[in-house]
Amino acid sequence: MFWLVETPTQFEDFKFHIGREAFVVPLYRHPEIHPGIYNPLSLYIRNTDQNQDRGFLLNFSHSEALSIDIQEVKQLLSTLDKIYVVDKKAFNYFFFSSNVFDVGLRSNVDIKPTPTHQYFSQKYYTHPDLNTIIPIVKHFEYFDNLY
Repeated sequence: MFWLVETPTQFEDFKFHIGREAFVVPLYRHPEIHPGIYNPLSLYIRNTDQNQDRGFLLNFSHSEALSIDIQEVKQLLSTLDKIYVVDKKAFNYFFFSSNVFDVGLRSNVDIKPTPTHQYFSQKYYTHPDLNTIIPIVKHFEYFDNLY
């Protein structure tokens, strides 16, 4: 199974890899734009109750990949026992449930962006869809390191 989930068939296969608990991070259009304004571009999900060597990126609207249905992903998230997120308040704009737990990484860990993220952020910071011009594989690399 590939790390990028972008077709309904891949999503059906992905369901068998998710487990009961997951670490989930949404990718928004711009890091400084309020998360309630837009749906996420994609969603990083990594199983925490099984030994997996990597996570998965489910694409909704990043231009470098095909899109899957956001409602099906929300339905899948509702079946999980626990969802661990970096920022519960921001995540609640996308998905609200009692099974979401904030791991509080923002205040405890110095999260370093990739060199690609630094380059695009410095050069195109005012671009309203900054994360759409950063290659999707670099977002995946960042989220895997974040985990």
